[in-house]
Amino acid sequence: MGSTRDISAREAEVLAALGDRLTNAEIASRLYISVRTVESHVSALLRKFDVASRRDLAALARRRIESAPVRRPLPATLTEIIGREGDIASVTALLERSRLVTLTGPGGVGKTRLAVEVATILEQTRRDGAVFVDLTAVSEPASVMTAFAAALDPTSEVRVAVRDSLSHLLQTSGELLLVVDNCEHVLESVAPLVVDVIGRVENVQVLATSREAFAVPGERVFHVAPLDAVSAAELFWDRAARVEPSVVPDEAGTDAVTSICRQLDGIPLAIELAAAHASLLTPQQIDSRLGDRFSLLQSPARGRDPRHAALATALGWSYDLLDARERVLLDRLAIFRGRFGLEAIESVAIGAPVEHRSVVDLMASLVRKSLVVSELVGDARRYRLLETIREYSWERLGDAGELDHWRHRHFDWAIELLEKSVTGSQGTDQARQFETLDEELPNIEWALEWSLGAPERAARAMAAVQGTRDYWLAGGVRRQAGLRWLEATTQAATTVDDAARTRTLLDGVFMLALDDLDAASDLADKAKVVAGGDARAQPYAALAAAVVGVHGTRSGSVDLEARAAINGIAPDDPLHWWARGMLAFDLARRGQFADAAAGLQESAEGFRRLGDDHLADGGLGYVADLLLATGDVEQARAEASRALATGRRFGCA
Repeated sequence: MGSTRDISAREAEVLAALGDRLTNAEIASRLYISVRTVESHVSALLRKFDVASRRDLAALARRRIESAPVRRPLPATLTEIIGREGDIASVTALLERSRLVTLTGPGGVGKTRLAVEVATILEQTRRDGAVFVDLTAVSEPASVMTAFAAALDPTSEVRVAVRDSLSHLLQTSGELLLVVDNCEHVLESVAPLVVDVIGRVENVQVLATSREAFAVPGERVFHVAPLDAVSAAELFWDRAARVEPSVVPDEAGTDAVTSICRQLDGIPLAIELAAAHASLLTPQQIDSRLGDRFSLLQSPARGRDPRHAALATALGWSYDLLDARERVLLDRLAIFRGRFGLEAIESVAIGAPVEHRSVVDLMASLVRKSLVVSELVGDARRYRLLETIREYSWERLGDAGELDHWRHRHFDWAIELLEKSVTGSQGTDQARQFETLDEELPNIEWALEWSLGAPERAARAMAAVQGTRDYWLAGGVRRQAGLRWLEATTQAATTVDDAARTRTLLDGVFMLALDDLDAASDLADKAKVVAGGDARAQPYAALAAAVVGVHGTRSGSVDLEARAAINGIAPDDPLHWWARGMLAFDLARRGQFADAAAGLQESAEGFRRLGDDHLADGGLGYVADLLLATGDVEQARAEASRALATGRRFGCA
C-alpha cells in the first residue's frame, strides 16, 4: 500500500471528501475544481493506496480520521480579550497573504493572547484545525524539534532532531495552523526549522510569537503595540471586578486608573497584575504605590505562566536574552527622558564595554528585541523606552552604583545643547534649532532639575537658560518653562555674582510681562535690589523696569530707564537692542508713531546684525501697526506679512 507521504494536498482533500461519501460532482463543488479533475485524483488515489474501489478509499479515509493523533489544543482562554479587535483583523488579513506571520512586541504586551485568539477563530476554517507549540520551557536548541513533534502527536516517537521525520508528521497532519509561541530564546534554531517546514509542507501555516522577528524571506511581521488609554482602563476595571466584584468605576477611581495605565505604558500584563490587588487596595492606593512597581506587581493568582507571575520576572526574561553589551547600553538609556537620538546616545552612553562604533548595531538589536521603541520624527529616527523598562533599567543602574556618573554625563550633554544653541541658533538655522530644542525639552528639563542639587551645576544651568532667552520667549509653553527654570536655577546658584543674578531676573521679567504683569513688576523690583550699587548689574535692572513700564503704568520712567540700559549695555549684546525697542514703544505710547516705527526698525536691524532673525522680524507686527497709524498702508501690509511669516516659521504665530 502506498505511503500517505506520497499523496498531494489536493489528493488528501479528495480522500477526506470520499470519507464523507460525497459524489464526484459534490467533491468538485466543495473544492471548486472540475469533475474531470476529481476523477483524475480518485484514480491516482486508487493506484497509490492499491485498493480496488471508491468504497475502499472511503473506508481508508475514515480509518485515517479515527487514528489521527490527539494534538495539543490551543490554550484555554478564561477571560475576554480587550482592545484587540483591530489587531485580530490585521493579523487575520496577514495570514491570508502569507504562510508565516510573526507577532513581535515587548514582554507582557499580549502576543500569546492575541495569537491564541486569532488561532481560535481560524481553526474553524482549517480542515485540521490549529496546533499550539509552546517553546517557553525549551532550554536548548536540540529540544525545539521535540517540542514540535510533541505538540503534533504526543505519542510520536520523534524525539531527536530528524527533520524528515517532523516533515512526515506535518504532512500527515493535513491543513493546519501552527501556533509557535515564545521563540525569542531559541530563535537561531526555530527560524530555519519553520522555513524548512513551510518549504516542505504546503498545507501548513505558522503564526509565531517572539520578542524579535525571525527575519527570514516570506515572513510578515506584526508588532503588537500596548493598549490605548481607553482599552487599558477597560482592561483594568474588567480584571479588578473579577477579583473584587464591588469595584466599579467612579470619578476618583477613573482618574487613578488613567494614571495607572499611563505609568504602566498600556502593557496588559502590568495592568492585570495591578488589578489583581483590587481586593486589597483601591485604584488610588495602587496608583500611589507604583513608585515601587516591581515589588507591588506580583500576581497572587495560581496557574499563571511563571514568567508572568511578576513584572520584574517578565522583564528579567528579556534581559537574560541580551548579551553583556546590550544589557549595559539598555541600562544607560534609562538616563534619558522622552525621546532621544543616536547622537545623544553617542554623547552620553559611550564607555566600556559600549564603543562608539558599536552603537548602531546595538540599538538595532534592542529595537528588534522590542526593548527600545523606534519612531520616525521628521526625517530622522528617534528612540524611547517604555516607562516600565526604563524603571527596570534605572534600578539596575542604581544597584550598580552608577546613577550619579551617568546623570552627570546626561547633564553635560543637555547643557551643552543649550550652550551651543546660543551661537548655533542664529540666522537661517534658527527655526530648526528651536525645533531641536523643542524635541529635546524633556531631556533638557530633566537635566535642569538635577542641576538644582548643587550650586555649581545650578550656576552653569542658569547661564545656559539665560543664554537661550530667545527660545524661551518664542512661545507660550516655552515661556512658562523658561521662567520656571530661571527662577529655580537662580535660587539654587548661590555662588554667582550680582550681575549674573540681575540679568537672570531680567529674563524672568521678559517672560512674565505679557502674562502676569504684577509678577513681572515684583521681579523687576527684586532685580533692582539685587543690582544695588553694582555698575555692571544696574543697566539690567533699568531694562527690567523699562519692560514693566512699557507693558504697565510706569510710563513716566520708561524713557529714563531705557536710556540707562542703552548706555550701560554694549551694542554687541542683544539686550542693547531690547532697550532701544522699549524706548520706541514708549514713543508710541506718547503718540509719536513715525519716530516709534523708526526706532523699532532700528532695533530690528540691530538684532539682524547679531544674526537673530526671530527677534529682527518678530517686532514687525508692531511696526506695521505704527505705519498704519501714520497712513503708510502699503508698507504696513508688507511688514505685517513678514511678521506673520516669521511667526509661522518659529511656531509662535
